Amino acid sequence: MTDTTKEDVEALTPYKFVRDVDNGNQMLPRVDGTYYRRKDVETLVSGLLADRDHWKSEFDAAHLTGYEAAKAEMREALIAAEAERDDAMTLFHAADKKMRALAAERDAALAGAVRVKPLAWAAFGKECIRAETELGCYEIIWGFRNGQVWLDVPNIKGSNHVWHPAADLAKAAAQADYDARIRAAMKGADHD
Repeated sequence: MTDTTKEDVEALTPYKFVRDVDNGNQMLPRVDGTYYRRKDVETLVSGLLADRDHWKSEFDAAHLTGYEAAKAEMREALIAAEAERDDAMTLFHAADKKMRALAAERDAALAGAVRVKPLAWAAFGKECIRAETELGCYEIIWGFRNGQVWLDVPNIKGSNHVWHPAADLAKAAAQADYDARIRAAMKGADHD
């Protein structure tokens, strides 16, 4: 049991002790008008302080033990999670490599197996030929810059003008652009 000092008792009680004139005991007034003997109050306070110290030491021991156990458990869980992550990343990289190889095989097969329809060119005025497609209109216009031709390639924002030294080269560039767009659309359809 913890020794109780006068300061401990006075700190825990809002009342001051009074001296009992009949038998000389110090008394603590109760709310109902009766009194506690100082000796009883000191015993009660001493017991409360002992309980507090006991439960504080129990709590500290349990808290530290629980903390260390939780810390070790968390460390083991982290190591296991890191191992799982590493395994998953290894599988992901292997799958990604396999998918890239399959895509390359598919692209090679498509390049040889799929033929894109050649553009059909038609005169459009005196100095222009045009090929209508589902992507838009390819136009070759001549009469500019020392015999060069202007290839107008459709795109999302309208058109894209590219200069070429001759109409045949512009037609080949238009066909290559059209082929690339059609093949890209076919690849995109494979992923849907």
